[in-house]
Amino acid sequence: MDSLASTPGRPNLILQAPLSGVCVDLSDVPDPVFAQRMVGDGIAIDPTEPLLRAPCAGRITQLHRAHHALTLTHAEGVEVLMHIGLDTVALGGEGFEPLVDEGDEVAVGDPLLRFEPGLLARRARSLICLIVLPQGQSIAAPRAGRVRGGEALCEVRPARPPTRPAEEGGIIWSGIVRVPNPMGLHARPAAALAQQAKALGGGARLRRGRTEVSAESIVGVMSLDVRCGDSVEIGGEDASMVMALAEAIASGLGELEAGGEDVMESLTAEPSLMRRVQSLSGALPGVVASPGLAVGPAYRFKPQRFDIADQGQGVEWELDKLHRALARSRKSLRALIDKLKAGGSQTRAEILIAHETLLEDTALSAEAERQIHQGRSAAAAWHESTTQQAESLARSDNLLLAARAADLRDVRDRVLRRMFGRRAPIKAIPPGSILIAEDIAPSILSALRPGQILGLATTQGGATSHAAIIARGLGLPALCGLPEALLAVHDGETLILDAQRGVVTISPDEATLEALNTRQEAQQCARVAAFNAREGAAITLDGARIWVEANIGAVEEAEEAVRQGAEGVGLMRSEFLYLNQTHAPSEAEQTAQYRAVAQALGATRPLTVRTLDVGGDKPLPYLPLPHEENPALGLRGIRVGLTRPALLRQQVRAILQGVGAGARLMFPMIARVEELRAARALVEEEAASLGVEGVEIGVMIEIPSAAINAAKLARYADFFSIGTNDLSQYTLAIDRGHPQLAAWADGLDPAVLRLIEMTLEGARQRDRRVGVCGGLASDLEAVPLLIGLGVDHLSASLAAVAEIKALVRSLSRARCRALAARALQAESAEDVRALIRAEPSEVSP
Repeated sequence: MDSLASTPGRPNLILQAPLSGVCVDLSDVPDPVFAQRMVGDGIAIDPTEPLLRAPCAGRITQLHRAHHALTLTHAEGVEVLMHIGLDTVALGGEGFEPLVDEGDEVAVGDPLLRFEPGLLARRARSLICLIVLPQGQSIAAPRAGRVRGGEALCEVRPARPPTRPAEEGGIIWSGIVRVPNPMGLHARPAAALAQQAKALGGGARLRRGRTEVSAESIVGVMSLDVRCGDSVEIGGEDASMVMALAEAIASGLGELEAGGEDVMESLTAEPSLMRRVQSLSGALPGVVASPGLAVGPAYRFKPQRFDIADQGQGVEWELDKLHRALARSRKSLRALIDKLKAGGSQTRAEILIAHETLLEDTALSAEAERQIHQGRSAAAAWHESTTQQAESLARSDNLLLAARAADLRDVRDRVLRRMFGRRAPIKAIPPGSILIAEDIAPSILSALRPGQILGLATTQGGATSHAAIIARGLGLPALCGLPEALLAVHDGETLILDAQRGVVTISPDEATLEALNTRQEAQQCARVAAFNAREGAAITLDGARIWVEANIGAVEEAEEAVRQGAEGVGLMRSEFLYLNQTHAPSEAEQTAQYRAVAQALGATRPLTVRTLDVGGDKPLPYLPLPHEENPALGLRGIRVGLTRPALLRQQVRAILQGVGAGARLMFPMIARVEELRAARALVEEEAASLGVEGVEIGVMIEIPSAAINAAKLARYADFFSIGTNDLSQYTLAIDRGHPQLAAWADGLDPAVLRLIEMTLEGARQRDRRVGVCGGLASDLEAVPLLIGLGVDHLSASLAAVAEIKALVRSLSRARCRALAARALQAESAEDVRALIRAEPSEVSP
């Protein structure tokens, strides 16, 4: 073994390299938790062999259930954590073969773990192996460059012994300290606090509310999720240490400059210019969760409050109370699910099935039971265990997970109502009102009577929330992400909820209301006339044929598409077969569903199926994907299918067998020609093996690179369909679910229109048809522009099909072209919409 110099006067433990590879400084590891040494000091190796060996003798004291990490404890008490890859916990053990068990004694160099480098390279963020000392020891003389397994890697220096005895009670608390750091106690200030606490002798505690952690633990401090302006307390045995740390927190832990707090207040005092631009009209801007228009009195919906006693009346009593409330909640929820299914409300039923699963989550009930055993009441224990989990979800960067926090709060309150003998507060909602709230529980919306409310406006939530999905299913206009000023509206104040333009107008004047009433009456008459004429073809006044199809996501929606006069399905979202399930659907299950949709449409209406579009904000519980810093730019859409070809192959076979000859398959998130070629080759291979002919292969144009390279993609695609929602998002770099910016992610922005034009130009070189299946296809204002640009296939929401067909019949394509030419020269989406509204005569004779 290579020798390393020990620290003078003290023999240090020397670790051997557990595998061969290239040594990497821990600060260069692409994960802040390790790079900032939050777990501890150490070194990393980029491995060139697939076998992990013991770096020293000792006992295996921890083997993670996902088998990607284990801890070896030396006889002198030194713990060595070895972690293979980054985000490999998501693999659930796949690709790892442990060669030891917890409790095993091992000698230096003994095999510990075998892994599959190829699988990890495809599925994990990094293959790097981390050797970390989590107990406060540090390393000396670390090896650099290449190292062979068994060679000396580094020395271990013991942790500095504490300068004062361990905590024995009698803690002195500082009183309230307000945190001024703009981003709260994140990694850097947490590290500064831990460093100062250790330097002052150790033993300090940090408390936020009733939660207390060691001030010396960076991870512990971060877990408190302390935000700017939050109040905390610092505690310890020594008053001078407590006051020193309290002053350090109050001054920003070195993150703020002198006077930094005042600087921050001055920098945040002025209202956002972006918000001001959006609010020049006096209306409050929001994110459209469900389209439509409503006028009516406001009603502020407030969540129920429960007078919860903290102390219990005995463990057995409180446990019984919890279990009875859970059982009754499950029973009532199951009855509501069955009622919704019987009434054909499958989507709402599926959402509540997810709630049923939460009620059966043993982790939630186990945490509540643990607190009950500590003397807490059933209500207090259940409230805290579920609230903590909901807050954790709400803080997630994953929008879908964050949206699920509302579901968990809903389940929390359902059980609490059972404990307190209360009913859901829906009877108090005045009929014909517009509901305003911070957020609204899915179960509340599901329990409303048809027509009980006119619309919904919230300051929280998002377009992916279950409440938004239910609102769309009920046909309720809904906006979310509105400014907090909404909550200052008084009950009974008149609101205009415009979930077409994405604004709420408070107390409009009589002239505005009269004009709106006229507009609503005209729209209603137009809708009735359009529905009555839904079966005819959509042909412009100058003879251009426009095919109007529907977007669907389930069998029952295919039947509704036929009823609405759709000429086919331009987009079938296949995710409904995969989401809200705990296991992947079989090929036979998928085939049966596609066959049922095709039969519902009939032989004359084409069916276009988009292959699985998950990843990013649409995770699957049974398809673990690695954590990504930016999921929208990561493994999603066709990229998931190409990295999991068995999954894509199974779906392709099901579509081909279910739909048969003439099937249309469409790939989401195509960015490069190589992706399309690989996906097309797979489809052609399966079509040949099944003997299915006449298959058409299409591309979703959602990424600017696809629009720019449309002519090249057209060599391998039979048709294009433009997804304007994602195309707008990626072109403008605006998350379409962002509560402040989403209103600006408008598909009528001239930059987006230019990319649509480029797609059409590229398609014409190969005589490929181009459709639009994104939100613009359902936007009556946008339809003339799309037709003017050259689009001849529109795939819209079910409710918009008949109206779009009627609109097309009133247009002149020649004049639509003139309007489109001017729109491309406009400076903003607002200018484009103003152009349409000010000169409607330009699109018809």
